[in-house]
Amino acid sequence: MCGIFGAVGIVAEVDVTAVTARMSQSVLYRGPDGQDVHRFDRGFLGANRLSIVDVRDGGQPMRRTLRGRSAVIVYNGEVYNSRELKQALQERGLVPTTRCDTELVLLAYMAFGDKCVEQIDGQFAFAIWDEERRRLFLARDPAGIKPLFYAQIGKTTVFASEPKALFEFPGIARAPHLPAIVEYMLHGHAFASGYVTGGRTFYSGVSAIPPGHTMIVDENGPACTPYWAAPAEDATPRDPAEWQDEVRAVLDKRIADYVSDEVPVGVALSGGVDSSIIAALASEEMTRRGRDIVACTISYAGGQVNDDLIHATAVVDLLKARGLNLRFYQSVLTVDDYLSELDDMLWHFDEPHWEVKQLAMYRNYGKLKESGAKVVLTGEGADELFFGYYRKFPGFTNPRLASSAELKQHWSSRVPYVTSLFSDDIRPEVEVIIRDLMEEALDRYYDSAWRAATPEKRMQHWYFKTFLPWLLTVNDRCSMAFSLEGRFPFLDKQIIELAFRMPASINTAGVGKAVLRQSFADILPREVVDRVKAPLPSPIDPRFHKVVGDAFGRALDDDDAGCWAMLSKSAAADLSRRYQSALSAIPHGEDAEPLVSYLYLNQPLELRTPQVFAHLSLLRWWRMNFSKR
Repeated sequence: MCGIFGAVGIVAEVDVTAVTARMSQSVLYRGPDGQDVHRFDRGFLGANRLSIVDVRDGGQPMRRTLRGRSAVIVYNGEVYNSRELKQALQERGLVPTTRCDTELVLLAYMAFGDKCVEQIDGQFAFAIWDEERRRLFLARDPAGIKPLFYAQIGKTTVFASEPKALFEFPGIARAPHLPAIVEYMLHGHAFASGYVTGGRTFYSGVSAIPPGHTMIVDENGPACTPYWAAPAEDATPRDPAEWQDEVRAVLDKRIADYVSDEVPVGVALSGGVDSSIIAALASEEMTRRGRDIVACTISYAGGQVNDDLIHATAVVDLLKARGLNLRFYQSVLTVDDYLSELDDMLWHFDEPHWEVKQLAMYRNYGKLKESGAKVVLTGEGADELFFGYYRKFPGFTNPRLASSAELKQHWSSRVPYVTSLFSDDIRPEVEVIIRDLMEEALDRYYDSAWRAATPEKRMQHWYFKTFLPWLLTVNDRCSMAFSLEGRFPFLDKQIIELAFRMPASINTAGVGKAVLRQSFADILPREVVDRVKAPLPSPIDPRFHKVVGDAFGRALDDDDAGCWAMLSKSAAADLSRRYQSALSAIPHGEDAEPLVSYLYLNQPLELRTPQVFAHLSLLRWWRMNFSKR
């Protein structure tokens, strides 16, 4: 993986040498193995390289000339169908001179033009300057695993892997974006209701190229175009065993493509069925290659029972008993250091974050780095695609929804409280924003998803498009903060399309993800196959929650007045008082489980730690970006 950046249409007054140095330095951790810039008369392309494939010869930016036509690429990603793509290129007389994916993508563009993205199966964000056509071509993978942001300043278009790099370009200033903050609050108070609609970010004037889109920048400015859509359900009757065989065959093959030959590989192992499948298949493949693999699991100090650790240990014990090469570690958070990495995490995210449990993910990636990994495989995406949320999420059973009108009705129950979190002066504007974003999300991701499909299939599309991107942002920033490449086998294009073609009933039997449980039951512990797993674990020791509450109280006293023109300080202070009261009411010796249990859309709103952490992280992010102190 890499950090990429660039600009096209720049004016002569811009000091390109100084600007590129600052942009490169701002995201150096995304690619500490090499930095370079290609300049041309209208702009520049830059890359910080994290060397994974063809470590010696895969430098960027990369330029190639074919039949008198030249193009230059900066690229962040991995291609998993490289053998097939290379063969397609060779059939057209294009023979790569390196083993790196970067050259394959550039040659694919030169061979297939804008349709090159249809030939690529992988996770990617790239930019190509076409010297002959005098235009910039950018693209992002179908799931949105790899990020790509852009901003317009006059006639100049600037792009980068992270927003912070854009702010190093003259004239692009940091300014908070109210619609994103409103959406952030609504999302958190209406669990899994939908998020990341469109390409908005938390900074005004900064946009994200949406997943599955390309963007062309020419004399008319930037224009985005979708190139991929989820396929509708296959109506051909099939025996469930056929679906299981296909899933097993594709994942068996794909995991072999996802592990690296050149650098150490790790697995974020939660003890759930998804990450356990990956750990089993990856360790088998690495053992065949005579190498080992690192696995790491989240843990909290203080004696709480950690279900993830128990089941992850069972997986590791089974794999080791089969003679596979696996090293196992824990990443441990203590009360004393619980929030010690919060500011670092928010700085890498370039946005506030709702879930305090993501601090554990951040620590886990750090431990994987410390343990020697450079590539990390995770199970992200399996729940959204294979109905792992079937027993928990709105739309399925909590409550079951048959239409977008029902979803909106339940979602709207949170609106009055969310509106009250904003200052009196802007509440009317907030109400309009909420109404518009609900309509946008429902129209784009629910109603437009195969209008004849069952409600379950529509909700599958909804969560893939509105909830998964939020999780992928977290994984990208947490992994790249430690110069790690995160890889997500369940988000391989073949797997995505296979999951969408399946009838929902194939997965909703039992506790969900039935096809995964049945396909891999022979290589996992029985207790893992049968396990109904919650998402990332949260600490239930009240002392962890007191750390959050105390930090929120200090943030209320410490922050400057700027954010209170947007937020209601009285509402935030009331939240702090109610939270401290809730903590004080926990009987001695009891845990804080009620403060982390999920609130479904058909339940009245109750106080939870994530609501407090949402405010805390928003205030800390604000201070980091906009405070004048």
